Amino acid sequence: MTGPPRPATRVGNVVRGAMFLSLAASGSGCFSPLSRPGGAWKFDEVEQASYQEPLPPPLTDEPDVALRSAGVAEPIRFSAVRRLEDLRADQIRPLQIDDILRIALGRNAIILDDRQFLSQGNAVLFNPALVPSALDTSIQASSAGGEQAALAAFDLQASAGSQWGQNALTRSNGFLTGSIPATDILVAESGSLYGRLDKPLSGGGVASLVHAWNYVPNSLPSQAFNSRYAGYLRGELRQPLWAGRGRGFTEVAGPVSSINPNPGRGVAIARLDQNISVAEFETRVQLLMKQTIEAYWDLWLAHETYRTQAAALASAGQLFQRVQSRADVGLDGGDAANRAYAEENLFEWQRAVDNALSNILEVENRLRRLTGLALNDGQLLMPVDRPRLGQVILDWDGVVNTALLNRLELRQQQLRIESLSLQGLAAGSLAHPQFDAVAGAQLNGTGDELIGGDSTAVSSLIDADKAGWNVGFEFSMPLGFRLAKTRVQNLQLLLAKARATFEAQQSEIGHELAHVFHELDRTYAAVGTAAGRRDAAQRRFQAVEADYDAGRSSLDLLLRTRVAVAEAERAYQEGAAAYNKALVDLAFRQGILLRENSVTIADASAVR
Repeated sequence: MTGPPRPATRVGNVVRGAMFLSLAASGSGCFSPLSRPGGAWKFDEVEQASYQEPLPPPLTDEPDVALRSAGVAEPIRFSAVRRLEDLRADQIRPLQIDDILRIALGRNAIILDDRQFLSQGNAVLFNPALVPSALDTSIQASSAGGEQAALAAFDLQASAGSQWGQNALTRSNGFLTGSIPATDILVAESGSLYGRLDKPLSGGGVASLVHAWNYVPNSLPSQAFNSRYAGYLRGELRQPLWAGRGRGFTEVAGPVSSINPNPGRGVAIARLDQNISVAEFETRVQLLMKQTIEAYWDLWLAHETYRTQAAALASAGQLFQRVQSRADVGLDGGDAANRAYAEENLFEWQRAVDNALSNILEVENRLRRLTGLALNDGQLLMPVDRPRLGQVILDWDGVVNTALLNRLELRQQQLRIESLSLQGLAAGSLAHPQFDAVAGAQLNGTGDELIGGDSTAVSSLIDADKAGWNVGFEFSMPLGFRLAKTRVQNLQLLLAKARATFEAQQSEIGHELAHVFHELDRTYAAVGTAAGRRDAAQRRFQAVEADYDAGRSSLDLLLRTRVAVAEAERAYQEGAAAYNKALVDLAFRQGILLRENSVTIADASAVR
């Protein structure tokens, strides 16, 4: 069994890496993604690391063949990469905020939430039915509460049927049966055919057309026809005059009649629900954009942290070489304790670089998850946009007014209030008696034959002399109206709660904006303070380094000042990222994040 490598071997590997990083960090001490010093990213000159592992075989041959035929570089295993400098140029993917937003909005049928990643309550895994998606507005429109379902309550209803039968009875009336003996059995056959059309009307009434025929064959001498056809064609109209009356009621609760006795959700309520669904989708899109931009700045910070730690590692490698050189020539400061101290410092910075690289991969994983990018496409995402560091002067009243006009939560609540108000009016209509006007007119027909012959029922049906009509009123009411009054009271309480919630939402938005104002002030001040600290720490390090070279300072002080430089640089980068995330949060809290990024929702006009 092979034991762990000797410390000298590990120090040699770390020093070689640190010496390369010293090239990347030369000049200004660290480099930015937009202005890289010469020689820092010459991938073709990078020495291949001895710890590289072969690529894992693909799950199938087809993807590998497709990649090779397209001339695409084979994917790399980022878990095996110890330095970003080991990557080729084609393995780095520069990325702007506009690019990542375009990807996020174009690839996500399911809208993920960064806050739920690795959570035990992640809805994608544990409650997928509640996961927001780009299909939600269409699902709402085609659901039982959608507009088409509400319009279906006014569809023409058709029904038809027929029955045939026979009935045998002993003669009991000699006058009607005539010459038929009393002991004989009288057999009566029957048949019926009927059809009906009912059309609910927008004013709450129902118009109906009914057509029916009855057939009774017999041999009674008292009947005019041996086989008798009797039928009618009838038109009916029922119109509510009190409860459930008018188009205003039917648009909210749908038609209420004997066909549909229970109030439902009318077209107006369905449209409001659809608008609420669109506003909810727009809210989810804004949250996705906010989290995507925040993850972008987190990735920028992770890369900057890596560069800072890499520069510190390069400096630690140079310092170790200097201590070793002193030991080689017998100068002061080259003793075993200083060499061990420099070696410990070198390993500590190597650990920091490893952690920084791991953090890059972790943040990039979050960003890929949010935006729908492939988990491992053989490229490392590299943010190239620089943080905005200029101070933003805000007008409190203007910001608050903008938020109150554009926050989708307020718009949704206003739609809910409107819906409850309309439902309350409709429920109040049903708290009155049912008083309906009814009317009907019909044509009657009888004959020995239905069609054809000397006496046809159909020709008799269109004879205006055989007509009938009726008109009148019907009244009904439940004594006490307990259910109707309970429904009205419930809707009044829901409306009162919705209005109180709307006021609380406005107050809550004010508190959110106050927090954002404070956060903007804090982060902007932190950036300025961190910039001053960074410059002071760099000057101190240069002075201590000069004293150390002249023998006037200790190795311990030099190492501690180098740590202070890295910490000051890290604080500056964190402040810059935090300030830009606060700017994004300001736009989000005002409800204008979509507008600021020139994004429009196709169905957004439905909620205006």
